[in-house]
Order: sequence, then structure tokens, then C-alpha cells
Amino acid sequence: MQSAVIPLIPSAVRAQSVIVEAHIHRLELFLYDQTKLALPEAYRPLHCGLLRIAGSGAFGWAEFEFSDGAAQLDLIKWGQVFRHLKRRQAAEAFAMIHQYEQQWGFTRTHLAAEALASWQKALSESSDTPSSESIRRHIHHMAGMTVPPTEREFLSYYCQSYYSF
Repeated sequence: MQSAVIPLIPSAVRAQSVIVEAHIHRLELFLYDQTKLALPEAYRPLHCGLLRIAGSGAFGWAEFEFSDGAAQLDLIKWGQVFRHLKRRQAAEAFAMIHQYEQQWGFTRTHLAAEALASWQKALSESSDTPSSESIRRHIHHMAGMTVPPTEREFLSYYCQSYYSF
């Protein structure tokens, strides 16, 4: 079986050299509410959600979707594997993902690797400039437009369950 992690590791390792001290401080799992997603009955039960990694002022995320035949997903039980990534640098986290690939399975392995690569990219692009969110809100305010929901507002509406560690 070919590793799902290998293609993502080289770009993340290059970014790691830019920000050596960055550690993962927080991980969040969001499970979307199937009824609010308005999925056709043929696609149910489908578990859809988001893994978000935070640390050193940057965020990385990746979405997942899979079906295991169960109507409900125990998000805490399913997401426990990710707790091992907390307080690790990216290179350590990638090594851990690769090490546990067989135990975690394709979905969780790919999800963690994608979110980690996204976090590394955000770290390498971060600077002291104002956040894109604050710029977006300022432009909408100046134009007299209604501000679209923030990421947090959007997720709180569409989520069925949430797990933070």
C-alpha cells in the first residue's frame, strides 16, 4: 500500500525550516450537521467535518467525509488519535502520522497530513500585517455592506458536534 502521507511531507519539511519553534497548540474537530448540509438521502449516512490545527498564530485545516454505515459518529472516540499531535513541531507530527498510518486508517492519516501541510503553509506566509479577516470586515463596513459570517459563526451554525484538545 502506498503511503498517503509521503506526497505532503517534502513541502512541509521545507516550510519547517522557516519556522523552527512552531508547535501545535490546539486541535479542533467539527462534525457537520447532515440536515443542515441538505445532503440527498442517498448520501447518508455520510460523516463530514473539519480538522483545524492552530499554533504560533497560524491555522491550518482540512475537511473530511467518509461513510462507515453508522448513523452517528462518536467524534471524541474517532478523533482521539489526533491528540498525540499536540505540542509537536511539524516534522515530529508528520513522522507520527506516518508511523501510525496503518492504525489510523486512510481518512484520519490523510486528514491530519493535509491539515498539517495547511498549517505549515500558513506559518510560512504569516507576517505582522493585519489579518485578512480584519481587512475584509473593514472593507465591508466602509462600503456599508452587511458583513458575511465569520468562520466561527459559520461553523457554529453548521456543526452538530465539536471536539477541542
